[in-house]
Amino acid sequence: SDVVGVANASADFSWARSAPLISKANIATKGLDFSTLLGPVTGFTGDITLDDVLLVRTAGVQTIKIGQFDPGLPITEGVVQFALPGNNSLRLVDATWPFADGKLSVRPATWAFRDGDQSFAIDVEDVDLAKLLRLTEVPNLEIDGRVSGVFPIEVREGNVEIVNGRLKAREGGGMIRYTGPNSAPVPPLKGLRGSVQQSIFRSSAPAGADLAIEALRALEYKILEVTVNGRLTGELLVGVILEGAN
Repeated sequence: SDVVGVANASADFSWARSAPLISKANIATKGLDFSTLLGPVTGFTGDITLDDVLLVRTAGVQTIKIGQFDPGLPITEGVVQFALPGNNSLRLVDATWPFADGKLSVRPATWAFRDGDQSFAIDVEDVDLAKLLRLTEVPNLEIDGRVSGVFPIEVREGNVEIVNGRLKAREGGGMIRYTGPNSAPVPPLKGLRGSVQQSIFRSSAPAGADLAIEALRALEYKILEVTVNGRLTGELLVGVILEGAN
Protein backbone atom coordinates (compact mmCIF):
# COMPACT_ATOMS: atom_id res chain seq x y z
CA SER A 1 0.00 0.00 0.00
CA ASP A 2 1.09 3.61 -0.56
CA VAL A 3 2.70 5.40 2.39
CA VAL A 4 2.92 9.20 2.47
CA GLY A 5 4.53 11.32 5.19
CA VAL A 6 7.72 11.62 7.21
CA ALA A 7 9.54 8.82 9.06
CA ASN A 8 13.05 8.89 10.50
CA ALA A 9 14.80 5.83 11.89
CA SER A 10 18.11 5.16 13.60
CA ALA A 11 19.57 1.89 14.86
CA ASP A 12 22.55 0.74 16.95
CA PHE A 13 24.11 -2.73 16.88
CA SER A 14 26.84 -4.01 19.17
CA TRP A 15 28.40 -7.44 19.53
CA ALA A 16 31.39 -9.10 21.02
CA ARG A 17 32.88 -12.56 21.18
CA SER A 18 30.94 -14.81 23.56
CA ALA A 19 28.32 -12.08 24.07
CA PRO A 20 24.80 -11.74 22.66
CA LEU A 21 24.06 -9.34 19.87
CA ILE A 22 22.52 -6.09 21.13
CA SER A 23 20.33 -4.12 18.74
CA LYS A 24 18.27 -1.02 19.40
CA ALA A 25 16.32 1.35 17.16
CA ASN A 26 14.16 4.41 17.22
CA ILE A 27 11.50 5.20 14.64
CA ALA A 28 9.99 8.69 14.62
CA THR A 29 6.94 9.34 12.48
CA LYS A 30 5.14 12.58 11.73
CA GLY A 31 1.94 12.65 9.73
CA LEU A 32 2.22 9.29 7.98
CA ASP A 33 -0.70 8.33 5.70
CA PHE A 34 -1.23 4.72 4.65
CA SER A 35 -3.87 2.12 3.86
CA THR A 36 -4.90 -0.87 5.98
CA LEU A 37 -7.30 -3.79 5.64
CA LEU A 38 -9.99 -1.78 7.46
CA GLY A 39 -9.45 1.55 5.71
CA PRO A 40 -7.07 4.51 5.32
CA VAL A 41 -5.06 5.95 8.21
CA THR A 42 -3.88 9.56 8.15
CA GLY A 43 -1.76 11.60 10.53
CA PHE A 44 0.05 8.65 12.15
CA THR A 45 2.47 10.37 14.58
CA GLY A 46 4.76 9.18 17.39
CA ASP A 47 8.12 7.75 18.46
CA ILE A 48 8.62 3.98 18.64
CA THR A 49 11.64 2.57 20.47
CA LEU A 50 12.82 -1.01 19.91
CA ASP A 51 15.17 -2.68 22.39
CA ASP A 52 15.63 -5.66 20.07
CA VAL A 53 15.49 -5.06 16.33
CA LEU A 54 15.79 -8.72 15.33
CA LEU A 55 12.93 -9.81 17.56
CA VAL A 56 10.96 -6.61 16.83
CA ARG A 57 10.49 -5.97 20.55
CA THR A 58 9.60 -2.55 21.92
CA ALA A 59 11.12 -0.97 24.99
CA GLY A 60 7.92 -1.15 26.99
CA VAL A 61 4.62 0.47 26.07
CA GLN A 62 4.66 2.90 23.14
CA THR A 63 2.19 5.73 22.42
CA ILE A 64 1.13 7.00 18.99
CA LYS A 65 -1.51 9.43 17.75
CA ILE A 66 -3.74 8.92 14.73
CA GLY A 67 -5.29 11.92 13.01
CA GLN A 68 -8.02 9.94 11.27
CA PHE A 69 -8.96 6.32 10.69
CA ASP A 70 -11.80 5.59 8.27
CA PRO A 71 -13.23 2.03 8.32
CA GLY A 72 -16.39 3.35 6.64
CA LEU A 73 -17.12 5.88 9.39
CA PRO A 74 -14.37 8.46 10.00
CA ILE A 75 -12.83 8.32 13.49
CA THR A 76 -10.49 11.17 14.39
CA GLU A 77 -7.94 12.11 17.05
CA GLY A 78 -7.11 8.62 18.27
CA VAL A 79 -4.48 7.76 20.89
CA VAL A 80 -3.08 4.21 20.90
CA GLN A 81 -0.80 2.55 23.46
CA PHE A 82 0.78 -0.76 22.50
CA ALA A 83 3.77 -3.04 22.98
CA LEU A 84 5.56 -5.59 20.79
CA PRO A 85 6.68 -8.45 23.07
CA GLY A 86 9.00 -9.90 20.41
CA ASN A 87 7.02 -13.10 19.83
CA ASN A 88 5.27 -12.12 16.57
CA SER A 89 2.36 -10.51 18.38
CA LEU A 90 1.07 -7.07 19.33
CA ARG A 91 -0.22 -6.28 22.82
CA LEU A 92 -2.78 -3.51 22.73
CA VAL A 93 -2.83 -1.68 26.04
CA ASP A 94 -5.27 1.10 25.23
CA ALA A 95 -6.85 2.80 22.20
CA THR A 96 -9.38 5.61 22.47
CA TRP A 97 -11.13 7.97 20.06
CA PRO A 98 -13.75 10.68 20.57
CA PHE A 99 -16.85 9.71 18.59
CA ALA A 100 -20.31 11.26 18.18
CA ASP A 101 -19.75 13.44 21.26
CA GLY A 102 -18.85 10.31 23.23
CA LYS A 103 -15.90 7.91 23.20
CA LEU A 104 -14.76 4.65 21.60
CA SER A 105 -12.15 2.52 23.34
CA VAL A 106 -10.67 -0.84 22.39
CA ARG A 107 -10.34 -3.28 25.26
CA PRO A 108 -6.81 -4.59 25.98
CA ALA A 109 -6.00 -7.54 23.73
CA THR A 110 -3.12 -9.48 22.21
CA TRP A 111 -3.08 -10.08 18.45
CA ALA A 112 -0.85 -12.65 16.77
CA PHE A 113 0.80 -11.76 13.45
CA ARG A 114 -0.56 -14.78 11.64
CA ASP A 115 -3.44 -15.83 9.47
CA GLY A 116 -6.53 -16.93 11.32
CA ASP A 117 -9.42 -15.59 13.34
CA GLN A 118 -8.96 -12.78 15.83
CA SER A 119 -11.44 -11.16 18.17
CA PHE A 120 -11.59 -8.06 20.33
CA ALA A 121 -14.18 -5.63 21.71
CA ILE A 122 -14.83 -1.90 21.40
CA ASP A 123 -16.56 -0.09 24.26
CA VAL A 124 -18.94 2.65 23.16
CA GLU A 125 -19.45 5.28 25.84
CA ASP A 126 -22.18 7.91 25.94
CA VAL A 127 -22.44 8.62 22.20
CA ASP A 128 -25.07 10.90 20.68
CA LEU A 129 -27.93 8.91 19.12
CA ALA A 130 -28.61 11.34 16.28
CA LYS A 131 -24.97 11.38 15.18
CA LEU A 132 -24.65 7.61 15.54
CA LEU A 133 -27.77 6.84 13.50
CA ARG A 134 -27.09 9.67 11.04
CA LEU A 135 -30.77 10.46 10.74
CA THR A 136 -30.54 14.15 11.49
CA GLU A 137 -30.63 14.92 7.75
CA VAL A 138 -34.10 13.43 7.38
CA PRO A 139 -36.57 16.37 7.17
CA ASN A 140 -38.85 16.87 10.17
CA LEU A 141 -37.30 14.00 12.15
CA GLU A 142 -35.81 14.67 15.58
CA ILE A 143 -33.71 12.27 17.63
CA ASP A 144 -32.15 12.85 21.01
CA GLY A 145 -30.55 10.76 23.71
CA ARG A 146 -27.30 8.92 24.35
CA VAL A 147 -26.31 5.25 24.30
CA SER A 148 -23.47 3.09 25.62
CA GLY A 149 -22.50 -0.53 25.04
CA VAL A 150 -20.10 -2.90 23.32
CA PHE A 151 -19.20 -3.76 19.72
CA PRO A 152 -17.72 -7.32 19.67
CA ILE A 153 -15.36 -7.50 16.67
CA GLU A 154 -14.47 -10.70 14.80
CA VAL A 155 -11.75 -10.95 12.14
CA ARG A 156 -12.58 -13.88 9.88
CA GLU A 157 -10.68 -14.68 6.69
CA GLY A 158 -9.68 -11.06 6.24
CA ASN A 159 -13.16 -9.70 6.95
CA VAL A 160 -13.78 -7.55 10.01
CA GLU A 161 -17.31 -7.80 11.41
CA ILE A 162 -19.35 -6.43 14.30
CA VAL A 163 -21.16 -9.43 15.80
CA ASN A 164 -24.17 -8.72 18.05
CA GLY A 165 -23.19 -5.18 18.91
CA ARG A 166 -25.59 -3.71 21.48
CA LEU A 167 -25.98 -0.16 22.72
CA LYS A 168 -28.43 0.70 25.48
CA ALA A 169 -29.93 4.10 26.11
CA ARG A 170 -29.44 6.01 29.31
CA GLU A 171 -32.11 5.65 31.99
CA GLY A 172 -35.24 7.20 30.54
CA GLY A 173 -34.28 6.21 26.99
CA GLY A 174 -33.73 8.31 23.92
CA MET A 175 -36.54 9.86 21.88
CA ILE A 176 -37.42 9.82 18.19
CA ARG A 177 -40.19 12.11 16.95
CA TYR A 178 -41.60 13.42 13.69
CA THR A 179 -42.46 17.11 13.54
CA GLY A 180 -43.89 17.41 10.03
CA PRO A 181 -45.69 20.49 8.78
CA ASN A 182 -49.40 21.06 9.34
CA SER A 183 -51.57 20.40 6.31
CA ALA A 184 -52.78 23.73 5.02
CA PRO A 185 -56.58 23.78 4.43
CA VAL A 186 -57.86 25.06 1.11
CA PRO A 187 -59.31 28.56 1.68
CA PRO A 188 -63.06 28.79 1.00
CA LEU A 189 -64.47 30.96 -1.73
CA LYS A 190 -65.66 34.41 -0.70
CA GLY A 191 -69.18 35.73 -0.74
CA LEU A 192 -72.52 33.93 -0.90
CA ARG A 193 -71.16 31.16 -3.13
CA GLY A 194 -68.46 30.37 -0.58
CA SER A 195 -70.95 30.28 2.30
CA VAL A 196 -73.20 27.86 0.42
CA GLN A 197 -70.25 25.66 -0.58
CA GLN A 198 -68.99 25.55 2.99
CA SER A 199 -72.36 24.65 4.46
CA ILE A 200 -72.91 21.84 1.93
CA PHE A 201 -69.45 20.29 1.66
CA ARG A 202 -68.02 20.97 5.13
CA SER A 203 -66.41 17.81 6.57
CA SER A 204 -67.30 16.70 10.07
CA ALA A 205 -63.87 14.98 10.40
CA PRO A 206 -60.39 15.56 8.91
CA ALA A 207 -59.71 14.13 5.47
CA GLY A 208 -57.55 11.01 5.14
CA ALA A 209 -54.41 12.96 4.26
CA ASP A 210 -54.94 15.26 7.23
CA LEU A 211 -55.35 12.28 9.56
CA ALA A 212 -52.12 10.72 8.28
CA ILE A 213 -50.15 13.93 8.78
CA GLU A 214 -51.57 14.44 12.27
CA ALA A 215 -50.70 10.84 13.18
CA LEU A 216 -47.14 11.34 11.96
CA ARG A 217 -46.84 14.61 13.86
CA ALA A 218 -47.82 12.77 17.04
CA LEU A 219 -45.22 10.03 16.46
CA GLU A 220 -42.98 9.88 19.51
CA TYR A 221 -41.15 6.76 20.62
CA LYS A 222 -38.63 5.95 23.30
CA ILE A 223 -35.44 4.29 21.99
CA LEU A 224 -34.38 1.51 24.36
CA GLU A 225 -31.58 -0.22 22.47
CA VAL A 226 -29.63 -0.12 19.21
CA THR A 227 -28.19 -3.30 17.66
CA VAL A 228 -25.42 -3.39 15.04
CA ASN A 229 -24.22 -6.32 12.92
CA GLY A 230 -22.17 -6.61 9.76
CA ARG A 231 -18.85 -5.84 8.11
CA LEU A 232 -17.03 -2.65 8.97
CA THR A 233 -15.98 -2.32 5.34
CA GLY A 234 -19.28 -3.52 3.91
CA GLU A 235 -22.95 -3.53 4.80
CA LEU A 236 -24.02 -2.85 8.39
CA LEU A 237 -27.45 -3.83 9.71
CA VAL A 238 -28.68 -1.44 12.40
CA GLY A 239 -31.75 -2.25 14.49
CA VAL A 240 -33.60 0.07 16.88
CA ILE A 241 -35.77 -1.28 19.72
CA LEU A 242 -38.57 1.20 20.49
CA GLU A 243 -41.53 1.56 22.79
CA GLY A 244 -44.35 4.12 22.68
CA ALA A 245 -47.49 5.10 20.80
CA ASN A 246 -48.87 7.88 18.64
